[in-house]
Amino acid sequence: MFKPILFTATLLLTTIVATHNTEDTGVSIHKAQSEETARLIEMIDSSFEQPVPDSPTKAAKVFLSTLSPEDQHRVQLDFKEETVMNWDNAPLHEETRNGASFHELNAENIRAALQLIRSTQSEEGYKQLTDVMKADAFLHTDNTDDTLGAGLYSISIHGTPSDDDVWMLQFSGHHLAKNIVIHENVAHVTPQFLGVEPGQFTWWDGVTYEPLHDEKNSLQTLFDSLSEEQIDAAKLGELHEDIVLGPEKDNSFPEKMGIAYSALSAQQQELFKDVVTTWTAASPESETVNAYLEEVALNETTIAWSGHSDMNEPSAYARIDGPRVWLEWSAKEGASNASDPHFHTVWRDKQFDYAGEFVD
Repeated sequence: MFKPILFTATLLLTTIVATHNTEDTGVSIHKAQSEETARLIEMIDSSFEQPVPDSPTKAAKVFLSTLSPEDQHRVQLDFKEETVMNWDNAPLHEETRNGASFHELNAENIRAALQLIRSTQSEEGYKQLTDVMKADAFLHTDNTDDTLGAGLYSISIHGTPSDDDVWMLQFSGHHLAKNIVIHENVAHVTPQFLGVEPGQFTWWDGVTYEPLHDEKNSLQTLFDSLSEEQIDAAKLGELHEDIVLGPEKDNSFPEKMGIAYSALSAQQQELFKDVVTTWTAASPESETVNAYLEEVALNETTIAWSGHSDMNEPSAYARIDGPRVWLEWSAKEGASNASDPHFHTVWRDKQFDYAGEFVD
């Protein structure tokens, strides 16, 4: 039986050279990987083997039923503007998140939480989310920074899960913020923040991960297709060292700039649509993406960049700005290792962030 896990911010690293199994869990422990990290990664990996829950509402009720009264009080909050907009992508010590972090919950809680999160994402979106968590675990075991790690992601529920009423799931941590408002069991998934450092890493089992590979490649393919004149037309007048509309920037969309979709060739327009489709693949429903791709919407959508048009390079910045859709890419120097790629992205919806509940 898996004992309840109460992770601590400071994780004791194993010093073994070869992998072995613990007697009570059978989880593989690797050199420089903590037992707590190994157990959590095992729970993440095994979550893919479970049936996808019938609905977010049912999954939320199951999750809440596993919590102690004290934890339920911390996790279930009011659905109000000042609370739901309290999210960040920074490491643990730089802000305070809603709800409870995985290192504060036991194994039963975490397994139910993962299934709840999974019920709100496409399979591709859930895989990407867990890969971002693995990247943070990789960073933690690589440099033992106790503000990093897969156990430091927090979950909260805002409102009362119901088939009829509006409620919200928030899951956030370093390089990850999922703000998912559920209405009639349809998940509205923006604003969404995804980042990763390093951009590519090889896990202890030899598997290589690159969580933002498709987003980066689709954007780079579009930029590589642009002529010099188009590149000049799309260039912004100022540098952006990070994304513009991250945390605490709700309802703050700037003036539209860049080159219009309508100024692109037919082939480039297909590449443009591929960027939008790729970046919004986490959504379990297609209605939102279809609205972004309507011809009337596309003709009011632009692409812009600053700093560098190679999306791997530090200072590279790009955005897509439409009547509803807002996508941003930012490449930075690695915070832990300056030579490692370090990427930030955001997806917002001008009309339906937080399902439109708090739009100005």
